[in-house]
Amino acid sequence: MRAPPISPPIEVGQGEMSGRLGRIGACLATIGSASLILALGVSYGIIEPMLFLEVMAVGLFLLLLPKLTRRSLTSFLMPSGTPRQKLAHSAGGIIIFILGMLYGRSTAMIFISACMAAYSTYEVMRWRYVKEPIYVSSVMESLGSLEEELRGPYLAPVYAFLGFLIAYTIFPLDAASVSVIVLAIGDGVAPTAGRIVRLKENPLNPRKTLGGSLIGFLAALAICLTFARPIVALAGCAVGMLVECLPTGVDDNLSVPVAAVIGATFFGRLA
Repeated sequence: MRAPPISPPIEVGQGEMSGRLGRIGACLATIGSASLILALGVSYGIIEPMLFLEVMAVGLFLLLLPKLTRRSLTSFLMPSGTPRQKLAHSAGGIIIFILGMLYGRSTAMIFISACMAAYSTYEVMRWRYVKEPIYVSSVMESLGSLEEELRGPYLAPVYAFLGFLIAYTIFPLDAASVSVIVLAIGDGVAPTAGRIVRLKENPLNPRKTLGGSLIGFLAALAICLTFARPIVALAGCAVGMLVECLPTGVDDNLSVPVAAVIGATFFGRLA
């Protein structure tokens, strides 16, 4: 009786090599999409060459961090039990805010577009083509992505980038900056503050607490008062955090900055 045929080992090796090349290609596409937009910003004089190099250096550090330390950046900065994605959103928002204040609206828009392109490319490559974790997945996970738990794309960063892009494209710079702080600080602080300051639960939205929303509002307002007119800061923070605590059915990462920038602009023009 003949033994069943055995597949040549070369085919298994080719399959592994093909999968590895696919993962490498997905990583390069993700990094390349952001690099292309940043390079276009440099070529059109929107971004200074030195700033481009600094951004690329920070990006390289984030890519290498999980491999070099076997730990994520969030593990060094956050108390146990705090959602990592909140720190990631807060850190990203603060960086965008600083770029906008120091280098202007156009630089912030280029940086937001680059981040949005990179993350969107990653999602498409990760879930449509490669269909398995790629190296960038470890970076996304370390920054707070819930993809593995959701078993699918985690789109909150896309909504946040879209909200920021709307704010910086259409509205005044001070109002746009307020909207970024409301999401990065107000919405970022609210969940942790709600667990610490155990005030009454929000009757309109059981997932939120009145204490968390109040502290998030005060934290965002304290920062916004340092660079925006009081009426702009107060209106933006109030409207943004009001939307944050309501069950609107729209992702907070999009609804909060858009509501905040509209409120800040509207009441700012009335004053």
